Amino acid sequence: MTRDEARPRSNTPLKPITAITATTREPLGTFDSSAISRLAFDLESYPRALSFTDAFTLMLNERVAAIHEELTGPPVDDQLTTLLSLRASAVMAGATQLQHTTTQAIAARRTRSYTPDEVEALHQRLLREAQDFTAAYTTFRSHQPRPRRRTR
Repeated sequence: MTRDEARPRSNTPLKPITAITATTREPLGTFDSSAISRLAFDLESYPRALSFTDAFTLMLNERVAAIHEELTGPPVDDQLTTLLSLRASAVMAGATQLQHTTTQAIAARRTRSYTPDEVEALHQRLLREAQDFTAAYTTFRSHQPRPRRRTR
């Protein structure tokens, strides 16, 4: 399956709501819809890529709360698990701000522990970015063709 075959069949081409590129110094966008196309290519299914991103979006607040809980608890060896998991999912879903913030948080945590104020600031930032992503993805999703129901 080529990347073009992974795109939905519609008159409206996929375009990032706010495009990002690694070679420019533009501000990070909230959502890179080209990630959906890459995921569709990897999964060989555009509907499955949308389904993954739908589920990611529905679980975002819960995942941010788990990160907050993990970082406010006693230090343990695998304290970064929820941050690593959110970063991996953010990459696949095109949640560029969340990807950037979790990458920074992981790098900082590997060298030192967070203060309670830093944990709270990170929590608030992740919540804000989750809301921004959800709004951007919801707008993107509203312009996608609805799947056809199979009739037998």
